Amino acid sequence: MPHLLSKFSTTAAAAALALAALPQAAHAAGSSAGSGAAALTVEGECSLKGATVDLGTYTTNQTWGDVGAILGLADQASDTSYRVGALGTQYLELGTFYCPDTQFSGFNVVGSGVVTNTQGVVPIVMNGKLMNIVLFVKKVGQTTVEGFQIPFFAGAGVVMQPGIYAYSNSDGSPQKVLGSALVHTRGSTAALTDKLTAGTYTDKLTYTLLF
Repeated sequence: MPHLLSKFSTTAAAAALALAALPQAAHAAGSSAGSGAAALTVEGECSLKGATVDLGTYTTNQTWGDVGAILGLADQASDTSYRVGALGTQYLELGTFYCPDTQFSGFNVVGSGVVTNTQGVVPIVMNGKLMNIVLFVKKVGQTTVEGFQIPFFAGAGVVMQPGIYAYSNSDGSPQKVLGSALVHTRGSTAALTDKLTAGTYTDKLTYTLLF
């Protein structure tokens, strides 16, 4: 009997050891981690920053006609259209425009002068006589401004007009506003043949932006 019991005990122990060596079923739950983001974007409104517009430097030997030949001339007393000046239509830096949108309603750069049916007038009084200068916007950044154009000034660009203007600015950076200034005889008392008088002539510009 002791021998049989010893043999049984040895067998039982071996069986228990073998059972312990078998793979056990997994009971723990796994997990995985990841990350994401939630974004709220608020775009700034369009803005227009003014500039000191340089209309050029001339001599007392020159006339208003000479200025018109350089900048551009609209002599409604003799013409039905304006004449592009030697500098072209986008030589003036009129300011800086920023807009996160792809279109805007329009903007205007206007001096203190008012001429019927013409906006953007800068009055220059020299020797007691008035000559009007009209500012036109031709380009914003790399975008040529295409909107309603006053027929008389076709090709010069635009002054403030109702409507939507397409605008392209891929990187969202501020863009230069380029244009021209035309010597405009309508409402002026100075003649194109009048010689210029030494001095510095300025006018305050008001910028209006619609978007």
